Formats: sequence, structure tokens, C-alpha cells
Amino acid sequence: MPNLQKLKTKPEQSLIIQFIKEDQELNKIPQLESLQPNYKNIWLISAKPLSSTKYTTYSVLSNAGLNNRYSDIIIDVYGFLKQTGDKSFRLIH
Repeated sequence: MPNLQKLKTKPEQSLIIQFIKEDQELNKIPQLESLQPNYKNIWLISAKPLSSTKYTTYSVLSNAGLNNRYSDIIIDVYGFLKQTGDKSFRLIH
């Protein structure tokens, strides 16, 4: 959640959250890996469940526990900020 400079220098303290609207957007995920080498800090959000086990995934529709519930993301962001000691939340589009 820190700024882009911190993403470059301390990727373990930064999250990339990607909203997946269409299936072809899944092809762009490797580009995220060039920004964030820590896969667990790449979070994907979609309406339908994703089958990825490499990234943290959230979906509106449930999929037998493979994805986190969409409503849990706020709690998880809070936990991440608490864990990293950061008190800020920045969105970059």
C-alpha cells in the first residue's frame, strides 16, 4: 500500500490489488510480477472464483473455499497494514 518508491525498495511491505473484470485480464498478471516479486502480495479480485493458488484471490461468488470471500478484503488489508506497521492506504490507478 505504500508509494511506488517503497514498492520498488521494499516489496514485502506493498500490495498490488488487481480487479479482474474479464478473463483476458488474467494474461496481464505476469506484468504484475515484474512490479511485485512477492506473489503472496498480489491480490486478485473477481466476480467469479479463480483457480490460482499462487496469488491471494477474492471472489464475490464462493468456490468451495478456494477463494477468500470478497467481504474479507477490508479485514485482510487492515491485517496487512498492521503487520507491516504502515498506517496509510494508497490507491494507484
